[in-house]
Formats: sequence, C-alpha cells, structure tokens
Amino acid sequence: MNGESEEIVERAFTKDQLLRARSWSARERNLLDALLENGETYSIPQVKQLAQTFMNRRVE
Repeated sequence: MNGESEEIVERAFTKDQLLRARSWSARERNLLDALLENGETYSIPQVKQLAQTFMNRRVE
C-alpha cells in the first residue's frame, strides 16, 4: 500500500433499472416496486438493506 486511501464507488441504479433486472424474483420485484421511489438512485446493498428492513419489521 502506498498510504493513499482508495475510494470504492458503488454503482447506482434507478427504480426502473432495478425492476427490469433479471436477478430479482417476481416477489422481490413487487416489493421493490412498493419500496423504491421514482427519480431516486440506489446501490444494490442499499436495496437489499431496504428489503431486509421491511421484511423484518414488526407487524402490529
């Protein structure tokens, strides 16, 4: 290492791009359609975290 910090840049995707991705099941796409906002961009880790948080929420 040369002492310089390396910045890792994650790709960001729009809601439409994520919904068209074949890596999600139909159920996951339905969930993402409800959770994600139009006009915003999301990284894959962000999307996975949002979905996980939603699925683990406490239902009252």
